[in-house]
Amino acid sequence: MKEKKIFSRPFKIILPPLKTIFPTFFIFLCFTAFVYADPTVHPRNLVITSPRIERLNLGTTANAINIDIVPPVGRITINNGEDYTDSRDVVLTLDAVDSGGIMGRVTQMQFSNDGSHWSTAEPYVHSKNWTLSEGEGEKIVYVKFKDRAGNWSESFSDAIILDTTPPNQPPQIMSLFPQNNSKFREGDIVSIGIQVHDPDNDNLEYRYLVDGNVVQDWISSASYPWQTQIGDVKLKTITIEVRDGHGATASVETHIFLFRKPPKPQSEE
Repeated sequence: MKEKKIFSRPFKIILPPLKTIFPTFFIFLCFTAFVYADPTVHPRNLVITSPRIERLNLGTTANAINIDIVPPVGRITINNGEDYTDSRDVVLTLDAVDSGGIMGRVTQMQFSNDGSHWSTAEPYVHSKNWTLSEGEGEKIVYVKFKDRAGNWSESFSDAIILDTTPPNQPPQIMSLFPQNNSKFREGDIVSIGIQVHDPDNDNLEYRYLVDGNVVQDWISSASYPWQTQIGDVKLKTITIEVRDGHGATASVETHIFLFRKPPKPQSEE
């Protein structure tokens, strides 16, 4: 501590230690620094610098702050891209990326069955079990992804058709009559019939054709008496068609031979 006299009156000048002066001066320089965007470093980096710091040879960049404003992008696939499912329980395959510089990493995701009501955010994974909404028909599942900087993506979606009704099975023909290559005479009545098993226990209808011509349209009877004609002597193709209540059909063919009747013997006079 030094003493000086001015106008014959003594006073004291107290100087703080140097180690206290320098940090205070450095903080002042930092607060008088300005911030600008440096595209040569990164389009989203903010660089803090100060002319005073430059004159002190402390470098041009005091700090760099990464600003990530780009949300992730991604996709969702239901049941490996299948068009139909018979169960509401499906498996979602997820793929998302984020290009937000050093902050770029997908961290969370959330889902929706209608695009409006979203599930609670959860850690991002590549596969997830999910339950579709109730009811038959097309189902859409939506997903959004969040990166480490807090940016939520737009929604991405995939669709699948839910059909829980077992598929209809067509009728199964067990046997028919007459047997193939059976022989009849012209004018005979040929009894045509069929035995059928239907896995769905539907009501069945039958149609009968001879040489491609309908002789009896759809009826509920599994047999039909067909009247042959005199003079119509040749090989005949008989077709029997059957259909169930859902329109599923099955058919079978058989062949018969028609012969002329022997002439009646003349009566003795």
